[in-house]
Amino acid sequence: MKLDTSSAIWQLAMDRPPVNAFGMDQFDGIIEAITNAAASASCKALVLTGNNGVFTGGMDIKLLPTLDGGGIAKVIRNINRLTYELYRLPKPVAAAVSGHAIGLGAVIMACSDMRVVSHGDYRIGLNELDAGLPFPACAALAVTSALSPAAQHRLCLGSALHKPENPILDELIDVRCQPEDVLTIAMHWAEDRAKQAIYGAVKQQLRGQTIAQMQLIVDSDNDPLLATVDETALRFKRG
Repeated sequence: MKLDTSSAIWQLAMDRPPVNAFGMDQFDGIIEAITNAAASASCKALVLTGNNGVFTGGMDIKLLPTLDGGGIAKVIRNINRLTYELYRLPKPVAAAVSGHAIGLGAVIMACSDMRVVSHGDYRIGLNELDAGLPFPACAALAVTSALSPAAQHRLCLGSALHKPENPILDELIDVRCQPEDVLTIAMHWAEDRAKQAIYGAVKQQLRGQTIAQMQLIVDSDNDPLLATVDETALRFKRG
């Protein structure tokens, strides 16, 4: 993870070669960066990107079979906290996507206010079904908030990965553009929205009920998936 705070529009880049997948060590850094962005008066908006030509491949699939039930529980709690902190950030948030955004990567897109996506030969998708780990509760709330029931059905139960041009992704993408324009468009949008003094208030009006549900899940450690972690760990070990 790399954080650029040199301007009022902070840029947070996921950076774990080769595909910026999340291991255990990545969560603390990105959650801290998001909470700092929320608290800092110098940060007016946040733009999320990925290095290495990828947004993020989501969870490290090689990690999951090595975890016991306690490790799976930690993953679930980390995803819930990350989703909650990003979804409730009271400032403009843009995702600048120019490479794979898979699983958790697509959830991060769903949490963002603006999703700018480049044309290219890569994939976007909510493939939790095929990956073998159901949505943690906060991630499920973010996805159901961002997508219509029909899109949830196609993307989540279909569990496929799609090229960015595919219309099936329309509800998850706001702007499609050339790769060289992705960051510029995201930054311009963030700069424009950051001028709106009531942006955070309107965002809270739209998201407040879902944010409250997420907060309850995180604060009370009440995700039904936590009751199934030993079974999940065994399933991953069996392959």
